[in-house]
Amino acid sequence: MSIQPPLTELDIETASLGFYEGFSIVVTIRSKVAIGALILWAVVFPEGAGSALKGIRGTIDANTGSWYMYVMTFYIVVCLALALWPSTGKIRLGGENSKSEFSNFSWFSMMFGAGSALAC
Repeated sequence: MSIQPPLTELDIETASLGFYEGFSIVVTIRSKVAIGALILWAVVFPEGAGSALKGIRGTIDANTGSWYMYVMTFYIVVCLALALWPSTGKIRLGGENSKSEFSNFSWFSMMFGAGSALAC
């Protein structure tokens, strides 16, 4: 069995100019509309949205409670092991002369924001 080369050419239509350059306009606009509708629903009907989301969370907790805790504990242990293992910090993800797109402060800010969003 031979290994196939990675798929690099995809037939996805993306914008070539403007704000959405390099992105699929259909996917981007639909995502923004869906998120906007959820936000609007939560603002206009806060009690209904709160009870519906609480019910969804309760269902998830009831069906995956201990499994979820084990998976998250495993994930945290793996992350700590990778952080403490000295050679993993020296892995270069780009080419020889590539530079990071974001600074360390920007990465920390993004990770803090993502963690804050998950904590809500």
